[in-house]
Amino acid sequence: SFPKIGFELKKGSARPDIIVGNFAIEIKGPTHHKDLQTIADKINRYLQNFDKIIIVLFDIQVSDTLLDDFLNGRKLYKDEDRIKYIVKR
Repeated sequence: SFPKIGFELKKGSARPDIIVGNFAIEIKGPTHHKDLQTIADKINRYLQNFDKIIIVLFDIQVSDTLLDDFLNGRKLYKDEDRIKYIVKR
């Protein structure tokens, strides 16, 4: 049995690529510097509307240092355990 799945459904001001139950899934690829900034903004909104957030990044077009800084930034959130990254370098 699978929970209800939605694609690009709006919840509050958030519109994740995929919603499974109360999980938001955001997919980015190719991933550029601007995309990382956009995702940071989306995480703030998604945390208000979803229990968990899964961020999928592939075809990375930024330096390893910038990507690592971005990924380590989740430690700034009090609910960092609600955010999961899947990264294909």
